[in-house]
Amino acid sequence: EGLADPARVCIIGNGYGGYAALEGATTPGAYPCAASLGGISDIGDYVSWVKGKRPLPDPDKIASLTADAQWPRAFSPDPGSVSIVTGYLGDPAGWAGLSPRNQIADIQLPVLLVHQTNDSAVPVRQSKQMRDALQAAGKAVTYVELPGSDHELATEETRLATAEAVLNFLKTYNPAN
Repeated sequence: EGLADPARVCIIGNGYGGYAALEGATTPGAYPCAASLGGISDIGDYVSWVKGKRPLPDPDKIASLTADAQWPRAFSPDPGSVSIVTGYLGDPAGWAGLSPRNQIADIQLPVLLVHQTNDSAVPVRQSKQMRDALQAAGKAVTYVELPGSDHELATEETRLATAEAVLNFLKTYNPAN
């Protein structure tokens, strides 16, 4: 519609959206830059972490989801549903291929990683490990850690710090002029 220059649209997301932004970064030429806010970079590591915090059902038994009263913004499988999930999600061996941390060679654009130290939904090590892998490969990465803040960016201070990190990143890697 001519509202934006497609060659200048960076991908950004929080939580799962952060994972999606990192996955988008692995698609050559799709975006000039990517920003992950509290995103997952290694699915297997994330699943292991979650299993240590609460039991997960067998992925093959997930068909429809229902709200999980113990975890805000989370879902559990409906035990009465019929299994319809197949492929990578049901096969932990496939998680490596879906993890951005294992696709570093495909990332040819600058990446911003912002993570909150008190994130109870995604451990901060997800962003630290992604940062380390990008740095080891000589890729452009900016890492911002927000001490004491949570996954929901609940305070004005946290939201402002996140917005400033994103704006500074965009000024550097996708300036307005």
